[in-house]
Amino acid sequence: MTNNPSPAVRAAVAAALKPKGAPRVTRKPVASDEDIRNLPTENGDYKNGTTRGQGLVVYVTTKGAKSFRFNYTDKRTGKDGTHVIGPFGKYTYGQAVAYFDQALQDLKDEKDIRELQLSARKNKLTTLADEFAEWFPLYKETVCEDYADKTLALAESPDLAPFLKKRVAGVDLPALKKFIRAAKTTRSVSFTHDVVHLLDKLFEHSKGEGRFKGENPARGAVKYLTKRDTQHWSALQLSQLPTYYADIEANKTLRDVTRFALQLLPHMTLRPSALRFAEWNWIKWDHVEGPMLLVPAFARGTKQRTTDKREDKRGKNYVPYHVPLSPQVVAMLRDLEKITGQAKHAQPYLFPGYPAKGSTKVRPVSVASWLTALRRLGWDGTTEERPKITVHGFRALFATSATERYCITAKDGHALEFQQDHKLTGGVRANYTRDKDGSHRGLIIPARVAILRWWSNEIDAALAAKGGPLPMSRVDRAAAYVSENPSPSSAVNRISV
Repeated sequence: MTNNPSPAVRAAVAAALKPKGAPRVTRKPVASDEDIRNLPTENGDYKNGTTRGQGLVVYVTTKGAKSFRFNYTDKRTGKDGTHVIGPFGKYTYGQAVAYFDQALQDLKDEKDIRELQLSARKNKLTTLADEFAEWFPLYKETVCEDYADKTLALAESPDLAPFLKKRVAGVDLPALKKFIRAAKTTRSVSFTHDVVHLLDKLFEHSKGEGRFKGENPARGAVKYLTKRDTQHWSALQLSQLPTYYADIEANKTLRDVTRFALQLLPHMTLRPSALRFAEWNWIKWDHVEGPMLLVPAFARGTKQRTTDKREDKRGKNYVPYHVPLSPQVVAMLRDLEKITGQAKHAQPYLFPGYPAKGSTKVRPVSVASWLTALRRLGWDGTTEERPKITVHGFRALFATSATERYCITAKDGHALEFQQDHKLTGGVRANYTRDKDGSHRGLIIPARVAILRWWSNEIDAALAAKGGPLPMSRVDRAAAYVSENPSPSSAVNRISV
């Protein structure tokens, strides 16, 4: 008879023969990085508590790997789980405790700590190119088209594109300084300034979105930038206007459109970059306050922009830039209209340029066209009579002349600054704008109409003087009246514009 024990007997024998495990070890809770480094490796994985308590442990594997983790209960689902913070080495004990405390608060607030962890890891992998892709559409809505195009071209340049592939968290001040030194040699000083300015905006955007929490390295890199080389060009003087206009009349090789532009430039106060893109539909001949050129907000060539996050960045907060047109300017524009403003030309610009090669689309006059014309007229600094002037210098001629010969009240000074489209000071903003962020482009128009009519008359007076003494200025007349009358407060009202 075969001895065949029952299953119960076999199980009892197996249990009796099974070697007994090592006795349970009670380990001291760790309280520092040194304690964790000293934890031994054993035949099996084990958990070692921490002095933080409440479930935070160090998990040690048989291969010696150590990581921080804790058990938790999700209040939303009622399920238990284990959350791994990360390996020791990547996290110090202090960092793990801080993470654990924040996780407990998130659990209390019924947040998904796993989802938060994955989001944080994704943020650490975010590159500067990713930040640019998210930031640029927002920036594009706050600047004119030219600024947006230049920024996009900078980001896509072969020299910067590789750097933008770096992770935001991986770019520090030494890395940025190294890039600046190389770019200054291969490109230019201006390029490095533009790059640092762009990176500053990207890091600030990343900080605002909670993806970057360190110091902005672009802010620290500013002091390591080489200063740009600046050259102050000469500006035309009132006494030189007769020579300037005589040169225009004497030169028979100028295009008619260029001739009109050079004649108009001294009279106009808007930036040449904006005048290049001026369209005929911007001119309001029958404006309630006189003929007016209304440059739309955010038009190409303008500098109007904002960093404020408004719901309607192109709406009521921004009005067109008003440029009153004096009778002299109106007469010139009417003559120009016969050349470039007729419907048969089917183009919108006051000053059209040549179409691109292989295209029939009309473009505005090029950036260099007017400056080249000035050089052809001899205004290149080779003689003392004709200094090396720039197109933008006509604004300086207007501002200097108005300051010295026209402005006798604070309102006159404000009208001058408004007409130059300069940034407002706090006091001026408080006095003239509807709110602290309001636009000044459409304000105190009567005073601006007066100053531009005076300016065209002043140009005519300078041409009539042919380099000789000019008539007594408004400022001189006001000063003379003050010296002759005991009540100078009424002087302004007695001086004709």
